[in-house]
Amino acid sequence: MSAEETDEIMSTLCKELTTKNALLLAPVNVFSERMIYFYTYSAMKCDPSRNIVWLCLKTSRKHVLERFEEYGLEVGDLMERMWFIDTEGPGKNDPKTLYCNSVTDYIRIGSHASKIFGQNPGSILVLDDLTVLSKDNLQIVENFIKFLERTVRDNQGSIISMLGKGALPGDTEGLMRSFFDVIVDITEQGKIHTDIGMNSLDLQYSIVDGKIDLSYGLQKMKKDRLKILVVDDEPDIPELIRLSLATEPYDFIIAYSGEEAVK
Repeated sequence: MSAEETDEIMSTLCKELTTKNALLLAPVNVFSERMIYFYTYSAMKCDPSRNIVWLCLKTSRKHVLERFEEYGLEVGDLMERMWFIDTEGPGKNDPKTLYCNSVTDYIRIGSHASKIFGQNPGSILVLDDLTVLSKDNLQIVENFIKFLERTVRDNQGSIISMLGKGALPGDTEGLMRSFFDVIVDITEQGKIHTDIGMNSLDLQYSIVDGKIDLSYGLQKMKKDRLKILVVDDEPDIPELIRLSLATEPYDFIIAYSGEEAVK
């Protein structure tokens, strides 16, 4: 398929996920990592006002930039709109980068992310692999991610992350999934399925010369799962409801005001 068609599809995905927190869920042997890079690159290209805050849980800042280059995505002219929080050792002095001692330096990471989003509303927070966080105490991880969610939401931003399907016990995977509005389910057969509001978006993908090609699949109303709209101005209540029903066949749409619910 042509580059123009690929750009059109990524632009559509970026537009739909502007205010959504999305999780890429894929088998560990699928090249789903590329989706993070293509998505963030497309988001910045489509909207010059959008910035990226990249939390390097798995891949260092240096290797993130190498990945962009490897995938043929030129970010040199976008670096002024990219911030990094890197856990690969302190002492470095790269621009727009905070270096921490470890991925568990939650207070410092959270404080820095909050400051960046306060100064750059509408940004995208990238958590490059939630599997890394799952190795820590899950209650602490839950509190940390909820803090990030509130910070991002209060500043009109969004989160995108990735998780290996089947890499974690079912209850742990269910917890990780519960933090997100949209699950982008990538299968080994080259298919992507995601629920966006009341609609389902199905795409086909293939890996060609190390790059990902996307094509439109069937876009349809999904009827086999009950959708629940949860409305409450207390942020914790919708999250608790969603978490308590994480293993049930429900899709959740969350609103924090009557106006947002109507929209």
